[in-house]
Amino acid sequence: MNIILDAWLERVDAYVRILDRSSGNELLRWNKQQLNSAIENGNICCADLKQREISDEELLSLVAGLGS
Repeated sequence: MNIILDAWLERVDAYVRILDRSSGNELLRWNKQQLNSAIENGNICCADLKQREISDEELLSLVAGLGS
């Protein structure tokens, strides 16, 4: 499955979405509160979300970090 990582971190209502590239369907979404919590806990780093290419392993790590 090809995915798109859509991260808007500098907005007042920051969010991260993972989309299916072929259908455009939203697979996962995290809101500002969930992101802030994961960043404060050190589970994710903003630099991780600024990469142009993200491997499957990095994506799984990101999802695990945001989900905790």
